[in-house]
Amino acid sequence: MPKRTYPLIGVLKTKFLNNKTVFERVSGSANAWICPDDEKYIIAVFADSLRASLFVSDYRNLHERNAFLLNELPLSTQIENLQPLLTERGETIRNFIKDGGVLTVTPGAFMTPCKFGTSELKINLNDEISIEKLS
Repeated sequence: MPKRTYPLIGVLKTKFLNNKTVFERVSGSANAWICPDDEKYIIAVFADSLRASLFVSDYRNLHERNAFLLNELPLSTQIENLQPLLTERGETIRNFIKDGGVLTVTPGAFMTPCKFGTSELKINLNDEISIEKLS
């Protein structure tokens, strides 16, 4: 596959590095198309979760790299119910660090905590698992 060039990215990068204002209004799959695929780690920040999820879908269709979506936490005061979501967020970050690609976030998802799993349990088909192993 021939290497793509990104003239728009070069212009934006030059403006950003020279402390100039950068505003490019694109929509739809153009967001994923202008995002370079030659960097190991890219964090793409979107204003809301709808735009972030559309970007991930478009990026996966246009590029042969991993695209991860860091989900926002629901607004809830019950922390017990959030433990699986915190662990899912931690595993998303762990996979991004391990494999590289694009981590897509919203400001809310970027600023909320996560939890990393410390162990794993492998279950084979037709295995019987005791309750002690699960706790």
